[in-house]
Amino acid sequence: GYKNAKVPQGLAFTGKEYHILYGMAAGQAIVTYSANGERLSASKFSFSIGHPNGITWDPVTKRCYIFKGYTKRIYTWNPETKKFGKSKTPFVSSGVGYDKTTKSLYASSRTGIRAYSSDGTFTHRKLISRCSHSIFHYNQDCGAGGGFIFHGISGANKKTTNYLDVYRATDNAYLGTIKITLGEIESAVVGNDGYLRLLINTMGNDTDYIWKTPLNVNELK
Repeated sequence: GYKNAKVPQGLAFTGKEYHILYGMAAGQAIVTYSANGERLSASKFSFSIGHPNGITWDPVTKRCYIFKGYTKRIYTWNPETKKFGKSKTPFVSSGVGYDKTTKSLYASSRTGIRAYSSDGTFTHRKLISRCSHSIFHYNQDCGAGGGFIFHGISGANKKTTNYLDVYRATDNAYLGTIKITLGEIESAVVGNDGYLRLLINTMGNDTDYIWKTPLNVNELK
């Protein structure tokens, strides 16, 4: 990655490249890899963004959007020029994913999952109620693809207890929860082949990685 970039916080996929967002102090950077894992470049933030909670690629505006934890302030990044900018959402949000099927951005918040327009205006479209979990948990990033939304949550022990909630975007239906034991879920994206990929933070136990799951969104109903 980049010097001091040790804590992965988000994953964006353009169809050709992966952009991994690293957070925390001096290690705040976006490191770009090819689809087959070749390291291409790194862009360091020129200012502190605090604790980032997700990044996604928006093909409509040709920008990556970086969401902080539970604020209206977000940051933009142009992969072509490597320039950073600032914007905001009408509601407090955290974690973000883009779905080309619905042409919407989905962001998690304390009240649910909010759908925004993908034209750069962040027009609010709807609020999707999240399912309730009896366990203590932290809200993680929000991913999307193929008309489905993937919301990650972590239990009190992020190293061992993680879950991924699945929703259908057309009718807001909750489809179920998948237990993840590989490490802390940071982001979820859908590859060109339809398979869901997770950015896993092993929290110092091992090398952080992108895991290609057996779940294909084309098989979901």
